[in-house]
Amino acid sequence: MREHLSTSPQAKLEEAWKYKQRLIDYFPLHSFWASLPGTIRIHLKGEQKLASLNELLTTQELATIIPAHRLKHSTIAYVAHEPSKTERIATIWYGDTIAIPENDLRLLSGEHRSAIFEDRSVGSVEWSSEGDLVLYWILSKEGNMLSRSAWSTPLEATKLPASKVVGFAAHKTTDSVYEHGLLNEGYPFVQWLIRIRHCCANYAHGLAQEQFDQLISLLERPVK
Repeated sequence: MREHLSTSPQAKLEEAWKYKQRLIDYFPLHSFWASLPGTIRIHLKGEQKLASLNELLTTQELATIIPAHRLKHSTIAYVAHEPSKTERIATIWYGDTIAIPENDLRLLSGEHRSAIFEDRSVGSVEWSSEGDLVLYWILSKEGNMLSRSAWSTPLEATKLPASKVVGFAAHKTTDSVYEHGLLNEGYPFVQWLIRIRHCCANYAHGLAQEQFDQLISLLERPVK
């Protein structure tokens, strides 16, 4: 593989990182791809750079950016403010936190995308000055996950910047099919869900984990 990357014209282009990501899905050389430089495009302080997966795995905080135009049909955008109806050609990020726009996330291999978010939870969510939605992911397995099974939508409770929104589908993280669902932990219904989860986990009031799993499964379609 090293020989191929050193001789292939596609691996020498400016956008070579995209080609490398396509190769990852076909050639599962885990440690090789994780340490290979220039496989993931990141944004930082108005500039675009390339990084390896291993570099991102040790980054304490990572931001993902959902562009305003993608949210124009989303409840969270309409409740918070009038969403943008125009699509910008590229996302420009001036923040001090390493960021990956959603369009670039879609180009990552399932292996790399899952590895980036496997040990992360949402620390905060906020609107940028351009109307994009920015999700800040921190290295922590102690997030308020409500569901993370292999056959359902990943659901996490966190504080959202629109108090009247129950939840919405963000972008793919650890699952290759389902987008990561975010529920507003400040919303009464979600607070009730969190209390039910606690009761089921402790077998209180005759409840069991299976009942909570069934309850959460009913939320998958509404969140999408």
